[in-house]
Parts: sequence; C-alpha cells; structure tokens
Amino acid sequence: MTMTDPHTPYMGSSSLQGTDTESVEELRARLTRQYDMIQDADRQHREKRDEIDRLRDEVNNLRVANTLVRQEVTEAEAKHEEFRKLVVDKAMEYARRHDWCSVVQAALTEMGLEVTRRYRVNVEVVVSRTAQVEIEATDAREAWQAVDALSSSDLADLLENDDAIPYGWDHSSHDAKTYDVEEVDD
Repeated sequence: MTMTDPHTPYMGSSSLQGTDTESVEELRARLTRQYDMIQDADRQHREKRDEIDRLRDEVNNLRVANTLVRQEVTEAEAKHEEFRKLVVDKAMEYARRHDWCSVVQAALTEMGLEVTRRYRVNVEVVVSRTAQVEIEATDAREAWQAVDALSSSDLADLLENDDAIPYGWDHSSHDAKTYDVEEVDD
C-alpha cells in the first residue's frame, strides 16, 4: 500500500492520465474562483449593510435636528409677535401723550401692525317686572286696598329676590335702554 500526502486530493488509481488531472485542476480553479466570488459578495454585503446603518443614523440625526429647529422657529415667532405688540403699545403710549393717535395708528396699520384698544362699556339695564296677584275680596275697591296695604319695600324685596317671587308671577322682561363706551387709557 502506498502512502499519499494528506494535502493532496485522492486521485484514485494511478491510471489517471493528464486529461483527468487537468479536469481536477480546472475544477479546483473553478471552486477557488467561486469561493473568492462568495467572499467578495459577502464583503460587499457587509459594506452595504454598514452604509445602510450609517445612513439610518444620519436620518435619525436629521430628524432630531429638524425637531430642534422647529422648536427654535416657534419660540422665535412667539418672541417676534410679543415684540410687535410691544412696539404698538409703546407707539400708542407716545401718541396719546403727544396727541398723535391718528398719525401713529395710520403708520402702524400701514406697516401691518395691528392696533388694538381697550374699551370700557357701561350699560344701563332697565328691568321691568310684572306681578299678577290674586286677592280674595268682596269688590274691586277692597282688592285695591289690599294691594295698597303692601308696603313698597315688601314689593321691592319680592321683585329683587327671584327665590321670593311666588309661582305664577311674570318677572322676565327686561330691556337695555342706554349704554356708554369709553376708551381706557393705560
């Protein structure tokens, strides 16, 4: 029995000639190329996966930055609006002091700054209440005497206190007669 090198593939019997040996060498070369191609594809796959992870991290960082920028814009808009109101308030304060209200208001309006004023409204409301009282009497004169016997303060108490008004009294009509509007100066 012959010993063979363990690193040399078994070639079978010694009857293998050059053609078979060339086929084995070609097969070995083809397998080596395929192995190299698999290794290369695996390396490319890892590189692509690393690139995807890097891009995913970059997208997440951009989202965070976008959120921060939006917050900054919202804060800046709020400060800008606050400043616009301050400009209007100060301008109108100086305008009132120097009696330039219409000129300053026109200028502010032209610049797109909203001029607001505060007003105090006094409303005079006249309330009218009607009470229908049923009194047992022998005649109309006696009924009138019974109503006259009620003091005006008793009637006023009844009409001012809704809880004290007996069932059936109509006390719901009222009317706003006059009102006054005046501008409030700061």
